[in-house]
Amino acid sequence: MTKAKSDDTDLGLYFQAAQHQPPIANEALLARVLADALAAQAAHGFPAPRAQPAVPLWRQLLAVLGGWQGVGGMATAGQVGYGWGSARLRGWMPWRCLRRRMAWIWGSLRLPMD
Repeated sequence: MTKAKSDDTDLGLYFQAAQHQPPIANEALLARVLADALAAQAAHGFPAPRAQPAVPLWRQLLAVLGGWQGVGGMATAGQVGYGWGSARLRGWMPWRCLRRRMAWIWGSLRLPMD
């Protein structure tokens, strides 16, 4: 049971011919199919399809960020980062103020003094 090479190439020629010719649907046929589908939906009690309202960009962004909780967390983190960054520019380090309190709680504590 050996195949001849010509069998595979002949079949390949048919497949290539089918790939080069896209199926062409008649516009009247498509309109009738759509009308039949809408009539079948109405007969079964399904409402006709309607377009969804557009969602505003700010709501999409809010959903991507995790809702109001995510936005609140990002705002808090941004404010803390801004505060720490501006404190470094002024030469004030938060752990310098806390050193005495922490030393009182835990005894002698050595923290970096940048």
